[in-house]
Amino acid sequence: MFSFFRKKDLDGNDTQSGPVTLASRPDGPVTTSPATIAPATIQPEPAAAPQDHQQYDLSKLTIEVGSGSETLSPVEEQTAMLHANGQLAAAIQILAAEKAHFAGKIESWLMLFELYQQQQDHQAFDALALEYVVVF
Repeated sequence: MFSFFRKKDLDGNDTQSGPVTLASRPDGPVTTSPATIAPATIQPEPAAAPQDHQQYDLSKLTIEVGSGSETLSPVEEQTAMLHANGQLAAAIQILAAEKAHFAGKIESWLMLFELYQQQQDHQAFDALALEYVVVF
């Protein structure tokens, strides 16, 4: 068996200084000495054929940056953290307590709908749906 990683003794000398035997073959094992093993030559890969790409004029590209109000409120952030930690009941309790302050924030309503659905609380889901219809 040919070993790629030779063990060295404490002095840093190879412990295997004799002939190396490669894997057995049907006509017998192949034995060679370390001096006769030729280093592998690396052939460079042929250059890739030039591809016909459309040239882009980067000066014509524009990036639009906008600012929106899609940030979460502190209550929504706390609810998201509780949900991520698997504490659905606590997340529902905190978000439901702030329902009066939802005003025009559809995301808060959707979060509460999702929490009720995951908890499989059909009565609370239906009650919230009626409140949602009245508000919007």
